[in-house]
Amino acid sequence: MLGAHDVELGMTGTLIVNVAIFALLITGLWRFERRLESGQILVGLALIAVIGITGRIILEPLPNISPVTILLLLAGAHYGIRHGLLLATVIVVCSNLILGHGIWTLYQIVAWSLVACAGAYLSTWLIDSDGKLNINRLIVVGFASGFAFDWFVSLSVLHTQPISYLAPYLVQGFVYDLVHAIGNLAFAAWLGVPISDMLKRHYSFKLEATNNVPHAF
Repeated sequence: MLGAHDVELGMTGTLIVNVAIFALLITGLWRFERRLESGQILVGLALIAVIGITGRIILEPLPNISPVTILLLLAGAHYGIRHGLLLATVIVVCSNLILGHGIWTLYQIVAWSLVACAGAYLSTWLIDSDGKLNINRLIVVGFASGFAFDWFVSLSVLHTQPISYLAPYLVQGFVYDLVHAIGNLAFAAWLGVPISDMLKRHYSFKLEATNNVPHAF
């Protein structure tokens, strides 16, 4: 008699199951967070870390798609640079314990830290004075950040290849980078508002950026 563990799902089935698991995780964490007392910054940080780490691992079969870029943009916008750097480091180091470490780990930490810094700098452009997230602006920044992140991490190839190799390497990986950017659009539309609202419930200080970026969108 065959048990459930003997069933082979195939690539498509595995992806569907993984996405479903991630969606259930998000729903469960959101419902759990709603029961917690507001104003606890560590709660917001911990939840973002859990979502980022598990999201990278569970969605690993999907090429270059993860919620981390959008999460760190929002974390930087709400909690500032220091907390964004901490989250970027924790998410990358912990998830790479499963996905694999290498020189790219350092580049991923720095790249996602810069994403968090961008979120902090653009905080008053992404989030208005009432704490409401502008989802269209998050989508624009998330899309651009997908390319910026991948291009920065691609610099790691220069440890083993000459600099002349970089340009064709970036061109060859354009579609891969585009997938990351498009994935960020989906995560921004799906998670942007609920994650922003969750983070807003767990901080009691002003947004870090002091000047609004010109309203281009």
